[in-house]
Amino acid sequence: KDSATVTVLSSISPPPLTASSGGNLNCLKLSSTLTGASAGNAMVWNGGSLTNASNPAIVNTAGSYTVTATDAGNGCTVTAVVVVTSNTAPPALTAGSSNNLNCLKLSSTLTGVSAGNTMVWNGGALSNASNPGMVSAAGIYTVTATDAVNGCTSTAAVTITSNTTVPTVTAISSGAITCTSASVVLTGISAGNTMLWNGGSLVNAANPATVTAAGTYTVTATDLASGCTKTAAVIIN
Repeated sequence: KDSATVTVLSSISPPPLTASSGGNLNCLKLSSTLTGASAGNAMVWNGGSLTNASNPAIVNTAGSYTVTATDAGNGCTVTAVVVVTSNTAPPALTAGSSNNLNCLKLSSTLTGVSAGNTMVWNGGALSNASNPGMVSAAGIYTVTATDAVNGCTSTAAVTITSNTTVPTVTAISSGAITCTSASVVLTGISAGNTMLWNGGSLVNAANPATVTAAGTYTVTATDLASGCTKTAAVIIN
């Protein structure tokens, strides 16, 4: 009998494959491009919302994504995995002011605290003002901190109030200086506030004050809450 030999060749080598992403996600980078590289071969992506998605693929959520390459010659497949992470944690931020406004404190310093991050202030006359900020008007002021790593932001607000209440004050005397009355008592009236007298020999004299000479005398009342002042005068003949 005649015989023949047949040689059967085997080609089961998987195709070469590499996979990469365009970066992880954060508040500035909202999507990432997944790319498989396998020369001349078909590739599809799976994972998350991807189902046999063409290469390259775009994702906007963190997760584990798998690319499968199919060899165009032998039909063998190989897979590679890319992990995409997400960092969207807002920075820690606190805000405060040095004081509220009144007749003694005409400005206030606004300070934001967020370690290692940039901060800007807005509100009133402030527009992206550097931290700390300074204001001279009542209002609501907002500081925004931007995380140096992930670009995420946090905001905090500070309310500045203004008290410029002027006290009411009246000034009276016990009478006039005469041959029978050598002195006069000057009295200021301003409920709950401090008062001082000036004029003639009086220099910031306590209320009530006594004078022995004719002239114009002025009492100044200072509001204890606002620091604002008002004056009233009395003329002694």
